[in-house]
Amino acid sequence: MYSPFVKVVRKTGRIKKNIFATSFPLTFQHIVKVDNIKFIPHIISYKKIIFIYVKIINHWDDTVVIPYSSGTTGLPKGVVLTHGNLLANLAQSTQPEACHQEILLGLLPLYHIYGFAINISLSLYLGCKLLVLKEFNQHTFVDCVEKFKPTCLPLVPPLVGFLENSSLVKPSTLDSVHTIFCGYGMTESSPVVTMTPKGRFTVGSCGVLMPNTEAKLVDPNTEEIVNPFENEGELRVRGPQVMKGYLKNEKATRETIKDGWLCTGDIAKVDKNENIYVIDRIKELIKVKGLQVAPAELENILRTHPDIEDVAVIGIPDERSGEVPKAFVVRTKESKNLNEKEVKEFVAKIVAPHKQLASVSFIDEIPKSTAGKILRKDLRKL
Repeated sequence: MYSPFVKVVRKTGRIKKNIFATSFPLTFQHIVKVDNIKFIPHIISYKKIIFIYVKIINHWDDTVVIPYSSGTTGLPKGVVLTHGNLLANLAQSTQPEACHQEILLGLLPLYHIYGFAINISLSLYLGCKLLVLKEFNQHTFVDCVEKFKPTCLPLVPPLVGFLENSSLVKPSTLDSVHTIFCGYGMTESSPVVTMTPKGRFTVGSCGVLMPNTEAKLVDPNTEEIVNPFENEGELRVRGPQVMKGYLKNEKATRETIKDGWLCTGDIAKVDKNENIYVIDRIKELIKVKGLQVAPAELENILRTHPDIEDVAVIGIPDERSGEVPKAFVVRTKESKNLNEKEVKEFVAKIVAPHKQLASVSFIDEIPKSTAGKILRKDLRKL
């Protein structure tokens, strides 16, 4: 391939001084040595090609995908993610033990950031085997797990509940799945912010920060940084995985990214081992006479009741208190007689007066997104 160039160099001397390229087609027989080229038209020197006309293209900040935020606390917004965001997050979230022999069962929607990042990006990055299901069907899902024996099973809370409670799932069904991981993230962070390291799973924790990621806890009322080991606060993160911004929405971008820190809107705490626990969302906190009540706290208490299958708590307007907690309860199949009074008394024995339930409604199913988030805005319409 290079032999013609070698012959030319031997005859003409230095490359940069004596070899030239033109803007029109030519063969090697047209290349000649000349002493002066400044009067010859259509000629570009090799030196100019190297130092002037060759541009280094950097795609790091170029937009690659624009998924939309869930919109459970506001209007959906286009999240601008770059090549750099996704590549950085792939490198961050790849466990050292991960290998191309992993088998993934991809049930999560590919348009959602979780499904996109894990089922598409990470599986291709590692070269994993990927089986994609069109939709969730209990029998098909269990059959695929038993037949194809996935080693990695990306899940959301409703799927975890199905695996725990379904009569279709036998003790041997999940034998191929080797490790439990728990993580935390959001569309705006490409999405992974935290993950449990292998061998360090802590119940209730969403793991530790990804490499090259910083975090701080901030008092949502005063904007003051709080001691993360002693106080709860809004989790704010900074790292290469943080989005470029919201599509054509500078106001929302400024409100969400402050001085480079992504405001997650989640209340969190940290233990001495730097495990992060996400407790609740700021916008979902219920203000009872100025006191904050976390719906998740009441939901966790109610889920311990033997006659409650699922539950969600929201704040409803109240003339005296501003807001009061209301619970939406799904009874278990065996307990159709559970009533409002019993539910209220069960909670009242455990919590402070301002956290007690004002009312209870019984429904057949808690509305949730494909990611497993409670759709509280839908509950407010009931």
